[in-house]
Amino acid sequence: MIHYSIDTNEREKVYVILALASVSLVSFLDKLLSHFTFEEYAAPSAMVVFLTLTKFYDVLLWKFAVKIGFSSIPNINGKWLGELSKNTGQRFPVSMEITQTWKTMQVTMDTELTTGSLQVASISISNKNRAIAKWIYNLKPRNYDLPDGYNPNAEGVNEFRILKDETSLKLDGSYYSSQFRGGKIELTKVE
Repeated sequence: MIHYSIDTNEREKVYVILALASVSLVSFLDKLLSHFTFEEYAAPSAMVVFLTLTKFYDVLLWKFAVKIGFSSIPNINGKWLGELSKNTGQRFPVSMEITQTWKTMQVTMDTELTTGSLQVASISISNKNRAIAKWIYNLKPRNYDLPDGYNPNAEGVNEFRILKDETSLKLDGSYYSSQFRGGKIELTKVE
């Protein structure tokens, strides 16, 4: 998993809220423990509480925050299926699996002959009506029994508009590779 960037200050605001919650929680725990005869126990430090809350928000609470509209970072976790259309007119089925938390992401994209893995990622959310995922990936053969003259080893760039309708989530975008290939990719979330 790699850390991905966003183009707003949403994370800074969440860090401030989590820091304030940490200080408040430590103060509450200190007062609560002082009413008991647990002199050998002390409230945890604010830093320990902050790190715990940050991890909890990153892995679990963020997904809820997206659902209620508190977070603008789209949750694109899951399995995706679709089609890759090369500029030459060739079409291939493509599958993608995205594992995402509030701060990190891993993406693998597979065709019949190739597999791609994420190297750098960002999500543009400054335009709330048009979130865009961008990433740089490495492309490698799925197996080495390839047609003569076919070398899929490359680096590439994907840019997807993240589209929501009443029933599904879609990724619609383009790709460009270091082998001067390009085209369009359309994916629909299936899980």
